[in-house]
Amino acid sequence: VPHSKAAYQQAHEQGFRVVPYVHFMCIHNNYADQDVFLFQHPEIIIKDVGGHWVHTPMDGSDRLHRFLTCANSPAYWKLSQAYVKKMMDWGADGVFIDNVGRRKPCLAPRFNRRNPEFEPYVHEHLFSDVTHDYAFDRFLQAIRLLVKSYGKEKIVILNSGIGTRFQ
Repeated sequence: VPHSKAAYQQAHEQGFRVVPYVHFMCIHNNYADQDVFLFQHPEIIIKDVGGHWVHTPMDGSDRLHRFLTCANSPAYWKLSQAYVKKMMDWGADGVFIDNVGRRKPCLAPRFNRRNPEFEPYVHEHLFSDVTHDYAFDRFLQAIRLLVKSYGKEKIVILNSGIGTRFQ
């Protein structure tokens, strides 16, 4: 379903339920992905042991121009929940969440630096000393609670793949 209030209304008028696609694994770096422009929010990206942003793994290349997001970031929770709320306010009957699976660890808080020339983008974690899988599980629970706050008949569909922990 296109992310559009008009599309939702048209679908409902024809008797269809509306369940838009959303994703929380990564973010594109060349447009505002789900209302988030990466370079306005670099604090939401996973960093590896070297302090580098982590590309989305697909075929072993970096051709996708996407970076993995940190499900333990309070800033990412806020941005993602705002987007899901927008979809629900437009009349969605739930959300379809793609790419639900194991998460890479995020070491970004180790690399927080202050630069006196501009406001810092500080990478924080909501939960300390837990796995990123745990944080993602809590994140998904928060999204579910948000969707269900619009009515018990609202749904959350997870595309976790077969045999995964999130199935």
